[in-house]
Amino acid sequence: MTLISEYPQAQFVVRVAVSELFLNCPRYIPKLQRVSRSPFVPVPGRETPFPNWKQIDFVRDTLPERDRRKALEMPAIDITDYIRTIERSKSRKAALLMA
Repeated sequence: MTLISEYPQAQFVVRVAVSELFLNCPRYIPKLQRVSRSPFVPVPGRETPFPNWKQIDFVRDTLPERDRRKALEMPAIDITDYIRTIERSKSRKAALLMA
C-alpha cells in the first residue's frame, strides 16, 4: 500500500525529512486547540466541498484541468467579494468564541 492511498482524494503526498531543528522559548509558542476539523479535509464516502477561492476570476484559469472545469461551471467572484467573505467569517467566529 502506498502512502497516498491513506489520504482520500489526495493528489500528492509530500514527505519531509528534518535536517536541522532550532528550539524556541516555549513562552513564544501559543497553545493552540483544534476547535473543529476543516470541511475541506477529505473524508471517505463524502464529497469534499469545492473551495470558493477557486472561483476568483483571475485564479480560475490557473487551476488544474479538473478544478478549472468545475470552477468554470460556477459564477466567478471578484477578489474584493472573496475578501469580504473572509472578513464576515472571521467576525462570526470571533462572536462565537466570545459567547
